[in-house]
Amino acid sequence: MRYDQLHAAVREHVPAGSSAAVAVLEGGEVWATLVVGFDADHRVTLITTADPFAPLAGSPQEILDGLVALARERHGACDTGVAIERADADRLLDEGVTREQLTAAALAARW
Repeated sequence: MRYDQLHAAVREHVPAGSSAAVAVLEGGEVWATLVVGFDADHRVTLITTADPFAPLAGSPQEILDGLVALARERHGACDTGVAIERADADRLLDEGVTREQLTAAALAARW
């Protein structure tokens, strides 16, 4: 994915001055997390992960709810959350994704 595609998707799906939380799942458990914060102009102001000792467990929706709540508690507004299986994340990174595919995925998974 090119930078301009990713930037357009962020502008479309993440409110300005907010953050997005991503949970990468493998075998029903959290494999990795990412929280990215943006300013009013959608410039990145924060890149972090969830606390590795945070109790993120349960269904994918429960994990995502917990991750978004944790991001809100520690970093302020978090209005977008996405859960993705590790195999799908690997495929997206390996093969790339079009803006349309990313938009469809984000709409389907929006918290």
